[in-house]
Amino acid sequence: MENNGFGSPSTGCVHLLVHFGGERSMPLLNVNPDQYSYLDLVDDISGLANNDGINNEGLSFAISFCHPTSKSRIPIKTDSHVLEMFKLYKMCICIHVYATLLNHEGVEVVSQVHDTIISESYDERGMSGEPHQNESDEIHLGSSYIDEEKRDNEINIDELSDFEEKHDLIASENSDEDKVLIYSDRGIKGKIFAHDFNGKVNLEVGLLFSDVNEFRTALRDFVIQEGFEIKRIKNEKARVTAKCVADGCSWRIHTSPAPDGLTYKIKSYNPSYTCIRTTKNSNATSTWIARKLNNKLKADPNMSYAGMKQEQLDNYDIEPSNIGQLYRARKKVRQDTKEFHALSYNDLPSWANLAFETNPGSIIKLELEPRINQNPIFKRFFVCLNAMKNGFVKGCRPWFGINGCHLKGPCGGVLLSAVAVDGNKGMFPIAFAVVEVECKDSWMFFLSLLGNVLHSVPEWKDKHVTIMSDMQKVSDCLILLSIILDYLI
Repeated sequence: MENNGFGSPSTGCVHLLVHFGGERSMPLLNVNPDQYSYLDLVDDISGLANNDGINNEGLSFAISFCHPTSKSRIPIKTDSHVLEMFKLYKMCICIHVYATLLNHEGVEVVSQVHDTIISESYDERGMSGEPHQNESDEIHLGSSYIDEEKRDNEINIDELSDFEEKHDLIASENSDEDKVLIYSDRGIKGKIFAHDFNGKVNLEVGLLFSDVNEFRTALRDFVIQEGFEIKRIKNEKARVTAKCVADGCSWRIHTSPAPDGLTYKIKSYNPSYTCIRTTKNSNATSTWIARKLNNKLKADPNMSYAGMKQEQLDNYDIEPSNIGQLYRARKKVRQDTKEFHALSYNDLPSWANLAFETNPGSIIKLELEPRINQNPIFKRFFVCLNAMKNGFVKGCRPWFGINGCHLKGPCGGVLLSAVAVDGNKGMFPIAFAVVEVECKDSWMFFLSLLGNVLHSVPEWKDKHVTIMSDMQKVSDCLILLSIILDYLI
């Protein structure tokens, strides 16, 4: 295979080389024949023409390809024609497509655009194997079809293959300063989507998005921002078309992938809408609310529904459909926060090593729950820093209290602690532990390690200490207290 200047297409894909009136040729790279329709071809050719100034007046094109055997020009007007073209050129890596600009009367327009050389190393024979003798004459053969079937061969949007989508083409002019190179490896030039200074969404023809998901998010934000409802006529990976649901409103937008097949681009857009703004919008789902209130709900997981509703009104001029929507939004943020907290448990060994370095003599124990054929998970964690131990022995009364409380965070558990009173009658922590539940086994884990802490201080061995507990379970507490006393003897 000869060097074509574009490289080989991706697996299962082909390149399309679009010739505009024989004066300019531009490529559509990596087209997937199994997912490519007539509407996609129309959108891509229109996008190429608009970007390079070939069609600034919203005119239509007559599209055709050359039969590899008979050399006759075959018009492309439906999905079946596109499939036939791919079938005839199934062994080629590039297919030549011809687009002739037509005026409103269906007559060919003579282009004033100078020829553009796509690649110095480009060789059409090497890419498609299509015969090219008298190619300049073939380019104008489509006029015979136009003379007899002007409208049939035009890109009549009302008759677009099986999709029957009508576009409201609105011209958009971007200055050179507005156009930047997006993704150098994709080679797509245009204005990249971004929120403005106030966080608002502005849409226009030619705006580029990294993928379809980014466009869907921006579209949802826009209709909520402007306060109107839309109907998604097409909402696929290959195209997204939407219009206002209000009767008589002409707002409409259509987007599809750019020639690279990755970048998403607004191909046509009618920004005019006459409908009345509403404070409730079906696009403001619980997922959208969770995304918008994410930071506030993470800072205050127990934010009231009234507070959440007021935040939406103040910032987005939108009301929730019902309280259940706010409940689901808060639940989603809590689940994400729980996952974030769960991942932080992986840092406990590192934290313990750092504590040993900065507080030599500390007692820290991490106990894990083993699982079959899986990594162990957190079970219990005991902490007594050397500074806490020495502070109790040297600066506190020989008294401390023990108690436990349930943790209300995302991961739950119980906090067991031993707290003394210092010389200023302030509370001084001696040790603490996070355990799975408050039971005899977990209390023995905590108190046995606490006894080791006190027993490890030489000057404390012969002293007596008073211990206080809440005595909610008298029998268990007496057993546990006797364990500690045994350690201190």
